[in-house]
Amino acid sequence: MTTPAVRCLKNQQNAEVHFLTKKAFVSIVSANPYIDKVISFDKKDKTVISRLKAEKYDYVVDLHNNLRSAKIRFQLRRPSSKLNKLTIHKEVLIHTGISNLPNLHVAHRTIEALGEFDVLDDGKGMEFFIEEDTKNLAEKVNSPFITLALATTHFTKNIPVETLEFIVQNSPHHVFLLGGPKEKALGNIIAEKYPERCSNMAGKASIQESALLIQNSTYFVGGDTGMLHIACALKKPTISIWGATIPEFGVYPYYGNENVPHHIHEVSLRCRPCSKHGSAKCPKKHFNCMHLQDKPLIAQHLQDLA
Repeated sequence: MTTPAVRCLKNQQNAEVHFLTKKAFVSIVSANPYIDKVISFDKKDKTVISRLKAEKYDYVVDLHNNLRSAKIRFQLRRPSSKLNKLTIHKEVLIHTGISNLPNLHVAHRTIEALGEFDVLDDGKGMEFFIEEDTKNLAEKVNSPFITLALATTHFTKNIPVETLEFIVQNSPHHVFLLGGPKEKALGNIIAEKYPERCSNMAGKASIQESALLIQNSTYFVGGDTGMLHIACALKKPTISIWGATIPEFGVYPYYGNENVPHHIHEVSLRCRPCSKHGSAKCPKKHFNCMHLQDKPLIAQHLQDLA
């Protein structure tokens, strides 16, 4: 979601852009041609501030705006600006049902976060760059296929197992299951149940390899997860299924000025949204935001995008 800001800043201001991220996420930005240097760190890293100070930056843009990034911004003591996360707006909506959220995607708001720089949105949307040496795990597949994300970071955004199996059963094409090591067992269960209809890549494919699978797929299906935004950055059609969170938070499928087919599935409930990022369990203990999804309509959209 930060790629529009990085691209526009580079192209319109000819800035030298360095990008700070956790080591686990370096592969997401490593091939981005608009980034001059990627600086990584982890929780045990005690050198990150001294390394950043040595660069003698003119300006710091905080596109995360959490406690950790705010601390780094403060310690660098350079002119800075930050992303408006609209936290109060979201909390008001969650607790009162009243929405004052602007109809602006987070990716667009990252451009607004560039502060004093005269930078305009170029309308190209998000981008994801795949490294040239990325292994194509579908190289021997000669027929169309779709990609399906098995899970998200938080339980209340996860598509239930029975719905995942329904998607596999009703897909017009072979399905590649995507996820991390935590989803490997779930993927194995589904793949063993439907061996002719899907292949489990969870815990096997890296982020870059998963992105290449998405790029080569007919379309992507998933919840409110990073893989959804990678699919949008690659300008792939998507089917997104929403639980505890809502697209109106500014995280809906975003393609810039391009008109790419996509379908959003969500259940209208008084208890939605129940959190900003999802949580470990349903506060109401029924998880109806996922269990009451319109499966026949999902099946129709699976066919429509084929």
